[in-house]
Amino acid sequence: MKIAKKILLGMAAAAAVLALSSCDFLKDDTEGAIKGSLNEYSIDYTNESTDNTYRCYKDTGMKHSGGVFKIYTYPNGNDDGVMGIMWDLKTDDEHEDAREFFIVGTRYIKGTGVGVYCSKFTNVTDIQADNFGTKFTENPASETMMDPASGTKDSLGYTNKAYTLLTDEDDTKGHMLLTISIQPNDTDSDGTDGGYTVKVYSGDATDGAKKGSFVIADNAESKLLVQYNIDNTKTGYDNSYDEQNKLAFYANVKKEQTLTGTWLLGKLVHELEVEE
Repeated sequence: MKIAKKILLGMAAAAAVLALSSCDFLKDDTEGAIKGSLNEYSIDYTNESTDNTYRCYKDTGMKHSGGVFKIYTYPNGNDDGVMGIMWDLKTDDEHEDAREFFIVGTRYIKGTGVGVYCSKFTNVTDIQADNFGTKFTENPASETMMDPASGTKDSLGYTNKAYTLLTDEDDTKGHMLLTISIQPNDTDSDGTDGGYTVKVYSGDATDGAKKGSFVIADNAESKLLVQYNIDNTKTGYDNSYDEQNKLAFYANVKKEQTLTGTWLLGKLVHELEVEE
């Protein structure tokens, strides 16, 4: 009986751990909008709310200090929402019950093209509208918009560029393909300067290698749309290469809109599995 009781207690404890893990995950995507694992994730989600944007993310279970990614967006309307990459995702340095992270986000707007923004968010306790959307009047999330290396940004932080949708025999409607590179700044043989260089390219700017291993091609600069040079005053790091925190795929879906797209993960910088 004692052995059986211990087994039952162990099963109960394991179930409790799984329940807590599930709850933590559901806080990040309550609707289960983002699907996938390993090197490919996707979204095809309709936000039926008439009032609020739906926000979600799914982390890869890996720690990193940078990487290369492709984002495919399949427009359904004029402005469906945002697909992006979150990195340096961790517990907030000043608020143990909150999170902080960087995001590079992209959206397609019919008649305008592609919009790109890059921001750092701190004190995020709820990624939905009340906190991440900063509806809180007390203890709101904080956003620091990054300036592009060239060009301007609009009042929402987007740098807008012309973009012609791509088509093929399987997609006559058209889609947007962007390549994103997030790299720690390598300044000398002793390490880095604590910052990041983020580049967003039009189309496929990789070397054509398979998922999980593709890198930026040598001739990619001709496809560069927007670049962000993030220095150590924004990160607080002395060496960004050694700062390994979670990576996640992020989406927000505008009210009464459907967001459809795919994220592909290429080669990560300094990749480690997350210890749970």
